[in-house]
Amino acid sequence: MALFRKKGSKKEKLNKTEKKGYSFGPIDAMNLYTRLFADWVTKGRNDSPEDTLEGDEVLGDKSFFYSVNRVFTNKGIKKPYFLELPQNIERGFISDLREEVDRAVVGYNQANQLDENVSVTCIADGENFKVDLSQGRMQGMFRIWARDYERLSRKAQNKSLEDELQSDKHTKDTRHKVGSYLYMKEAVEKEKASFFKTNIIIELVATSDDVLDEADRAIKAFFYTKEIKSKGVFIQTNEYMRTFTPMVTGRESLIKQMNPKSVFADETISSLTVPTHGVIGDEHGIYHGVDIMSRRVVTFDMLHGSRANNVLLTAQTEQGKSNFAKMLYTFYPLHPQFSTVVYDYEGTEYTPLARVIGANIISLTSASGRFVNTMVIGRLTGKESIDEELKTTAVTSTMRIFDILVDVDEGMSGEKRAIVSSAIKSVYLDFGVTNEKESWINSEGITFFHIYQRIVDFLNHEKYQDERRTHGEDELKNLINILMVYFEEGQVYKHWFKESISVQEIIDKKHVVFSFGMGSSAEATEDERSLALRQLFASHITTLMSHYNVQHNRKTVVFLEELQRYLKLRYSGDIIAKFVSGGRKQGMITYLITNSPSELISLTESMDDHVQENASIIMSGVTMFLIGALMKRDMENLIQEFDLSNARGVLNQLSSVAEGQGTNDGLKYCFYVRYKGQSALLRMLSHPALEELPLYKTIDLKDEHGESTGLRTVEKHEDYEVEEGLLDAEKRDNEMKKKGADFGDYRDEYQNTKGLWKKTDNIKID
Repeated sequence: MALFRKKGSKKEKLNKTEKKGYSFGPIDAMNLYTRLFADWVTKGRNDSPEDTLEGDEVLGDKSFFYSVNRVFTNKGIKKPYFLELPQNIERGFISDLREEVDRAVVGYNQANQLDENVSVTCIADGENFKVDLSQGRMQGMFRIWARDYERLSRKAQNKSLEDELQSDKHTKDTRHKVGSYLYMKEAVEKEKASFFKTNIIIELVATSDDVLDEADRAIKAFFYTKEIKSKGVFIQTNEYMRTFTPMVTGRESLIKQMNPKSVFADETISSLTVPTHGVIGDEHGIYHGVDIMSRRVVTFDMLHGSRANNVLLTAQTEQGKSNFAKMLYTFYPLHPQFSTVVYDYEGTEYTPLARVIGANIISLTSASGRFVNTMVIGRLTGKESIDEELKTTAVTSTMRIFDILVDVDEGMSGEKRAIVSSAIKSVYLDFGVTNEKESWINSEGITFFHIYQRIVDFLNHEKYQDERRTHGEDELKNLINILMVYFEEGQVYKHWFKESISVQEIIDKKHVVFSFGMGSSAEATEDERSLALRQLFASHITTLMSHYNVQHNRKTVVFLEELQRYLKLRYSGDIIAKFVSGGRKQGMITYLITNSPSELISLTESMDDHVQENASIIMSGVTMFLIGALMKRDMENLIQEFDLSNARGVLNQLSSVAEGQGTNDGLKYCFYVRYKGQSALLRMLSHPALEELPLYKTIDLKDEHGESTGLRTVEKHEDYEVEEGLLDAEKRDNEMKKKGADFGDYRDEYQNTKGLWKKTDNIKID
């Protein structure tokens, strides 16, 4: 069927013209201007190729029909817009524009029961622009801009410069100069950017005039809200095609002179759109999902490279976050060079999966009475940079434990710290522990009770009269009165140190889950000191494990659920901050998991200096983002905190999923990933047989008042059920393999569950 139909032949059109007698002179000119005016009023609808085609003819591959403001081709109707951008505009606005046009076209098709289409192309036509501040002309211009900037900065006084610039008392020219100064300063001094002089052009290509008009209305409304000025092409469509098509470059023309170019940093040009497609990731690595655009399995090489890997994994409850984390936790243990540690805050999410993997599940609930004896110095690894810090780590962890016991908010006073420090030193010497590394094995017989007893000895034994004089009897008595409830027989908190955990036994297992049992119902009645203490025990083991793993050429992968809850406590926050800031040296990969990013970000402005510092360290240390569906407020906070404006379009679509708008349901359970300069939309797809297992599913339980009581696995199940499920998955794999099925067939076979699967024996392990 022809895209453009005939309304009259060329001969009929010529005869009509001859009958009217218009051939030359003023009347002919009047006819021309009348025709142009009619085309302007009707937006070019009077001017089409329909009169030149007969029957079912269509324009050929190399044929064009030039209207006054659009170009007709066999691919569709093209309409260009030259853009003049405002001083400030959100990164990724081209992606946002495409979203607006798509929304308008979908609405048009639904209303008219049609299947029309409009594509949006962005053209940056220009050349490199050398910014040489050594040139006199450029220096003079830069000094003028700088002078205006300094003048406005003084005028701003208590206001921000941005607020001052927006006031009516400054001209557009002044705002432009100051903005240019700040832009140039940031680009040249901070980012060391190169520059590009270009036009920015948007082309709409539509399958019909009617849908093009619909897209035109949408695009102009978008320009208005973003304060973007646009200029179409009128009469010069032939010249536009001859000047701005990729095949014809460098041609000087009137249309180029009428549309002067602007200078942009190359980073600005590259951020006009958000990359959400293509092949990303590394050839070999850990499975992180499937790129929903390319349909390729995405793996990231988390083993090699010297940079730290701190991953922020966030999504609203019931938006796929737990499944994403648990699938990662399934794949890491398959690789012999990874060891895993899970901080299961709720205490129920990872236990079933840990049993399948064979991980050591350490119960650190308030009633367990289990503790880690941090006085024991870790075994030597043979790596000097790690070994030289082992004793310091033991002493520091022990001091933190006594800080928590004395005052969980402020820690010990300077005098009390001096007493505990003297007691630790004295006990170490009694057991023959010195600065010589060979003596550190003697620490394995020391406990916290020895430290407490030595403080009591400082007060009561003549042997320690020097310590008694140095620290004072009153200070010693005060400290003993505080600590006795933890270490004296029959005291209320002595059960906190009931059972010592064998660190070496845990390390030998390779995979560990710390279960804190902190469902919402338990959290309200939890002793803050007890929780902080147990988290400190877990972190001490994790640190020793990472040292041990470095020795054995392994990396330690840490999953931290409910991240924001750790940061509320000073000493728990210290733990996470240390993982993030020192993780590279210790060979750690940390997944920072939260369903409340706004709460996390707000801690960077906490009135507590320690909490603020820890939150800031963690925020600045994130190197990879996995962002799922979040409410708009949470998403906006993330965009602002981590400068994700160039991903705003796709992140807004994920927000619409979280808010149940139904416009982007196809993105449900998808995650935006940004890592090593790459971006995409991923879905963590698993084998169909695994998807139905309850150990990968969690629900947010509610009490009779509708309040959350914490996450739980969907239903109870026995280990044999899990094993049968895994065996069933393997059986299906073998059956498909015998049939000679390829990857596409495999996907089609399980299209009802949308399952994609990458066999682990196809993943190369270097």
